[in-house]
Amino acid sequence: MRLTERHARRIIGAAMTTRDAARGTTARWRREAALAVACGACGALAYAVDGAAGRPLAVLACAAGGWDAAREAWKSLRGGRADIHLLMLLAARPLAAAGAADRIRRD
Repeated sequence: MRLTERHARRIIGAAMTTRDAARGTTARWRREAALAVACGACGALAYAVDGAAGRPLAVLACAAGGWDAAREAWKSLRGGRADIHLLMLLAARPLAAAGAADRIRRD
């Protein structure tokens, strides 16, 4: 079945063409892929570098990895509800602190 502009407007709920919708989806996936690559690269570098030099890279990896979840959590909080993104972020903070404490003890 071919999606026409009228169907796209009806499904998306905005005066948007199918080409515009595809561009928006592609841009979002590109942004998320770039953040995932940045998260992985910074995480790998943080693991490879010992001591205090690896900590900023680890923080950068966490920020890149949690950026999309933080945006979605903020949207849900503004809407007055909690979703899985918020729960992930709330669970990740103490775990990151425990991991940092463990690494400090090993150094």
